Amino acid sequence: MNRVSILEEKGSFRLMACDGRFAVVEARAGQVFGLPDDARVAATAPPTVPTASPPSPAGPARTRPAP
Repeated sequence: MNRVSILEEKGSFRLMACDGRFAVVEARAGQVFGLPDDARVAATAPPTVPTASPPSPAGPARTRPAP
């Protein structure tokens, strides 16, 4: 059986390696959880910077109270 090594720990997250392959898991309450696929995409996606929309020429929007 191959040996699994923990390379780094930050909070409840662990970076693990085995035979040149890597994984990030979360260890909580005595259980180990893998990260969902979308977490990998979010980690590799470039950061987005929110842009402010220009002010409306009519001024701020007004809302009516609910009846």
